[in-house]
Amino acid sequence: MIRAALLLPVLTWLLHDVAPDPVPREGEALAPAKQTQVEMTAEVVTITLGADDLHVKAVFDLKNTGGAKESLEVGFPTAAQPREYSMSSGSDRVDVKSWGDAAIRDFKASVDGKEVKAQSKNAAYTKDHGIKGWLCWAMEFEAGQARTVEVSYGMATRDENYSAPSPLRNRQGTYILKTGKGWKNAIGSAKVILRFGEIAAEHMTKVKPEPTTKEKTAW
Repeated sequence: MIRAALLLPVLTWLLHDVAPDPVPREGEALAPAKQTQVEMTAEVVTITLGADDLHVKAVFDLKNTGGAKESLEVGFPTAAQPREYSMSSGSDRVDVKSWGDAAIRDFKASVDGKEVKAQSKNAAYTKDHGIKGWLCWAMEFEAGQARTVEVSYGMATRDENYSAPSPLRNRQGTYILKTGKGWKNAIGSAKVILRFGEIAAEHMTKVKPEPTTKEKTAW
């Protein structure tokens, strides 16, 4: 039997949101160089679990709240597994010290239903900007314009630290929410849906935070 011990660092480490101007330019310590007027009004993230991988589909609603047209680069982080991390005792907080190599696969992005080609870019690794790899594309927002971005990708979840003959056969995955903090104001609303596939609800041994809704096929 597959036991997904602490599988829900898939959720407790929900630290990949799209980010505005994520790659620092020459002479900049940290992007974006100036505050965007574009807000993330809502997001819905659906994570579907397979035996050794997971698939993510994320939909982001963005709106330019400013009175002028705005052009910016939008990026999505390629990091999928932390290489070094620590977890505070008695807390759900996970501090990632370094990320592993890019590990997401089959990445696709669309804007208002039209697919866009993402360009791979690297950023200098700093303590405050610790995600090195990004997939980026250009976007424009007219004053007051609302646009929808959708991304999808897959990633492996097997943790080789718990490989056979260990009965745990642990899985782990991450989704990085904190990369969305560059948008204006706080995210309007966010929903994360965990759909069960070859790994089912009965394989869960620990979940934090507690899901607001639990059904047989999805939490």
